[in-house]
Amino acid sequence: MRFQDLIRQLARELGLPALSPDADGICAIRFDGLSFCLRDVEGRAVWLSCWVGRLDTRDLCTQERLLAGNLMPELAGIGTLGMDATGDVYLSG
Repeated sequence: MRFQDLIRQLARELGLPALSPDADGICAIRFDGLSFCLRDVEGRAVWLSCWVGRLDTRDLCTQERLLAGNLMPELAGIGTLGMDATGDVYLSG
């Protein structure tokens, strides 16, 4: 299924207005208080990311425990957790 067909069907299923990607191939949707970004990866895959929270950038212990989940794919699936320089945490996959 092509990316544009996928996001069109997703919009129908969620009762949203028509969705279309921006110039960078990204489509963002927000529901239930969460924002999701979907990106077309050269027509081969769809990359999904979602902001999940914020950590104190000084709290290295919590950061290490959170990011250690990336080392156990059998428990976390294909998702990856990442944190930017401001402490925002994202789940991508």
